[in-house]
Amino acid sequence: SHAAMQLFRAAAYSELVNGPVRRGVGRVAMASSAAELDERFATKRWRCHFQLVSNQTVACPFSSMSEPFTDFKSVFASTSAATLPSLPRASAALALKADVAEVADLDRLVADVVDRLGGVDILINNAGFLPQPKQIYSADLDEWQYVMNVNLRAPWYLSKLVHPHMRGRGGGAIVNIASTSGLHHDIGLGVYGISKAGVVMLTEVCAKEWARDNIRVNCIAPGTVKTQLAGSIIEYLQGKQMKPNPMNLYGEPEDIAKLVRYLAGDESRFMTGSIIRIDGGELL
Repeated sequence: SHAAMQLFRAAAYSELVNGPVRRGVGRVAMASSAAELDERFATKRWRCHFQLVSNQTVACPFSSMSEPFTDFKSVFASTSAATLPSLPRASAALALKADVAEVADLDRLVADVVDRLGGVDILINNAGFLPQPKQIYSADLDEWQYVMNVNLRAPWYLSKLVHPHMRGRGGGAIVNIASTSGLHHDIGLGVYGISKAGVVMLTEVCAKEWARDNIRVNCIAPGTVKTQLAGSIIEYLQGKQMKPNPMNLYGEPEDIAKLVRYLAGDESRFMTGSIIRIDGGELL
């Protein structure tokens, strides 16, 4: 039950429509995106999905990338043209290659965003990894470490890196994507659930410590959402004729995206440290 792999339906693209990315165009929103991974961590395909807001610059790092690319157009070559929106002329988008499991990549990533776009105002910690279901005694050390590096260390370290830049710009907003698995135990998802429980506590710690810097930190805990990652879970539930939640609904990626946009914007100015379930009542 994890929606982080595909938060936004519309793919961001830059030079194709807007020309070169310019420093200081509106607020800068940075979102770690998702790669589609096989069962032993190797990247098979990659994509970055977003919905832009007028007068906002967006930087998107890919969570993992095994195949090099040289231009932005090639990154979205496999994305259907029907999904590409007409972006506002005041907006710009920038895609950057990075592996969130590698600290050096995160250092370089934030430095590059700040250098090219002038700073960071919004951070969406979206990239995540869901290992194959197994009970906790069957998890090996490599799997444990990889899940923790991607799901917990990366959100902490990216938040740490952008903190001084947000503070220097008068504040900012961070949105962490956890999961309902971080709020209760799903058998077989122990390592994943532990990592997402850590994201919940990370949110509360940062929210309390950084409130004086006018940096708001909130967290979304999605239930079962119609993403490729959750496909096997949905198939299992449907095969057993089990309801995913009391509403008997599966979330759409747009359901999560709208909440992300709210938490990243000024409409949520009085919110920080909130952990918001969006799950059709799954945990009731």
